[in-house]
Amino acid sequence: RLAVTATPDQYWANRYVRAEIAGKLETGPLDHDVLLGVARTSQYRRDQTQIRYVAVNQNLYNPVSLTMSDLVVSSRAVNQGDTFIDTGVYAVDSVRLGKHWQVLGGARYVNYRSKESGEDYDVTTVTPSLAAIYTPTRHTSVYASYIEGLETAGLAPDGVTNAGETMDPARSRQMELGARAEILGALASVSLFQIDRGLAYTNAANTYVLDGRARHKGVEASLAGRLTREIDIALSGQYLDAAQRKTSVAAQVGKDVVNAPTWSGSIFAQYSPARLRGFSINGGAYYTGQRYADALNLASLPGYVTYSLGAGYRWTTADHRDLTLRINADNVTDKRYWATSSTLYAGAPRTVKVSLAMDL
Repeated sequence: RLAVTATPDQYWANRYVRAEIAGKLETGPLDHDVLLGVARTSQYRRDQTQIRYVAVNQNLYNPVSLTMSDLVVSSRAVNQGDTFIDTGVYAVDSVRLGKHWQVLGGARYVNYRSKESGEDYDVTTVTPSLAAIYTPTRHTSVYASYIEGLETAGLAPDGVTNAGETMDPARSRQMELGARAEILGALASVSLFQIDRGLAYTNAANTYVLDGRARHKGVEASLAGRLTREIDIALSGQYLDAAQRKTSVAAQVGKDVVNAPTWSGSIFAQYSPARLRGFSINGGAYYTGQRYADALNLASLPGYVTYSLGAGYRWTTADHRDLTLRINADNVTDKRYWATSSTLYAGAPRTVKVSLAMDL
């Protein structure tokens, strides 16, 4: 059954303000790079009228074409607007220990406030961050890091009983261990990571809830640099094991997190011929593997690959200004695919973008 809704005249106002001061300090034999800052994000969403239509039959594996004339209005509702303000004060200190070690430590004082349908939510906490970097040579480094943050689980999607509701924030934690090396002018990196965050999903009552934890752990690797004097290349890949934990639905525990592909990767290359100074062409391929479409892992979405092509030209004007003209096309084969699961959203069709930039 396909639930269809229309939410016209949506209005959002987003504001972001940040101020920072950075400097160097010496305490005996230690050199410090210190950063102090404050950041404030506010978001206002106006009340929204939502039109719901009578659900229609649909088949994920054998789609039925529908038009607006096939839809019958079943109800109209108003999604209450909301306001949230995220204010953080933070400090980071980077200390060098000898020639090979660097240690970073920081903390962020967070105040998160939200108001929706007359209900207020206010939380204050401190989130830490720690990292250590070891550089045995000029071209290699090994690092370990731990960071915590407060993040919202987003909005309840269309088609659920609480569509448009802003979910409460939850604390997330990330640990990472990695290495980087410069090889023949290219930068290679590999890392192991684990992220623990709040789990949001649509339950059996068709309500979007924040319940339990989502644990993501995996490996990612990349290689980027100049293959020849005229060719630049970038490769990346990721293996991800994303599991649901500590949820109140026993059947979900251990199942894959919705919309989390086990495998993903990309390849991108740019060719800048020496004979055509300022001109370049590029292309890329982006792979997203199979994903589950529901919390119980009963339905899955197939993997897909999209391709991009582009070109650019850079020249200098008579008054010594540098101009760059770019044209890029994403999903050049007009691949039909699902961009997200749970609530299914179709991926963007072939899209062409043109830009002109000037260096002042």
